[in-house]
Amino acid sequence: MVGIDNLKNTYPALLSHMEAEGYSEIYVANVRREVQRIVRLWDERAWGSYQDVYAAYQASSRSASYLREKRSMLRLVEQFDLRGRLPDGNQHSALFARGAYHRLLPVFRDVVDCYRVEARAQGKKESTVKVESSNGSSFFLVLQTRGFASLESITERAVLSFFASQGGRPAKSGSYKKHVAAVLKGAARAYPALAAVAGFLPELRDVRRNIQYLSVDEVRKVKEALRGDVLSLRDRAVGTLALHTGLRGCDIAALRTDSIDWADDVIRLGQEKTATELELPLSAAVGNAVWAYLASERPPTHCPLPVRLEQAALGAAESREHGQHSGAGDGRRRDQDPSRRPSWPAYLPAPPGDRAARERRAQTGRQPDPRPFVPGVPRRLPQRGHTPPAGMRAQH
Repeated sequence: MVGIDNLKNTYPALLSHMEAEGYSEIYVANVRREVQRIVRLWDERAWGSYQDVYAAYQASSRSASYLREKRSMLRLVEQFDLRGRLPDGNQHSALFARGAYHRLLPVFRDVVDCYRVEARAQGKKESTVKVESSNGSSFFLVLQTRGFASLESITERAVLSFFASQGGRPAKSGSYKKHVAAVLKGAARAYPALAAVAGFLPELRDVRRNIQYLSVDEVRKVKEALRGDVLSLRDRAVGTLALHTGLRGCDIAALRTDSIDWADDVIRLGQEKTATELELPLSAAVGNAVWAYLASERPPTHCPLPVRLEQAALGAAESREHGQHSGAGDGRRRDQDPSRRPSWPAYLPAPPGDRAARERRAQTGRQPDPRPFVPGVPRRLPQRGHTPPAGMRAQH
């Protein structure tokens, strides 16, 4: 704790030096008033440092120019009092160490300190303690600058405004909210008022940043393969879905015809891995590829699953059941190895590669649907063997 006796006895020398160095009379008078105020109120306010003096100014005013002027004078007085350094017109050091923690009021600093002790006692990594205490300090500093000087005065609206922008969109991530919650929970035993503050925290989803795994050249080659004539329409649909949506293979295999809302141009599904509901925009490229498969290659069936009717998908399902990959072992695909190829279920129509299926398509004379997919144009899936009304076709 810093004492005030040294400043009380030596500040006249500080003022005489400033006058001799050509500081303006107004600025010297302001410094004199500031020093006299510090000396008069030091013991009364129980200040222990110049940071405490500045915190008192923060609690009484939100004016940026006023607080900047006070920081300048307190920095000058602190350098003279603690280091014996006389002012020479240059700024030698900052009043506060860098970071939000050092600018907090004592009550908020005590909360962060209490969390640090509790977190280290629980065995948390030092890097985790540093990140969580930093986010917690920033949280309290924002509330402090908005006029909240005690834990009991913090309101739900103030907490929600910290995590949301003016337009109502999230301004902080779910991870940031978890870090703040960890600080509040860690110090809640010593500060019961933090339980109410923790209850004000909003529900935020963790959003992970997408990583660009494929290079630009690799993406170009994949698109060229999807536009070529080597792949079946089903394989083009699967590849286009994977490329443009980033869906997992299990989610693509689990897609149903009712997962696609052609009227609103969206794909809705529950993710197999996380059981989280997901809604994705249906782009023209994806819509064209899926529609071409459904209308021109998919065999007639009442089953709502559009992809699993093919042998490769059934082979993948069988490999998942046995905990194996379709390409494990000899390096050949399951559908290329007759001894490992699953039998076609009797309750499903013959696969497109079957001779009977090819004959049926030859008899019906069904040709690939030439209609391109146009976002926003409502369409329903046509029944097998029937041509949709002309009003449902895309107009160009």
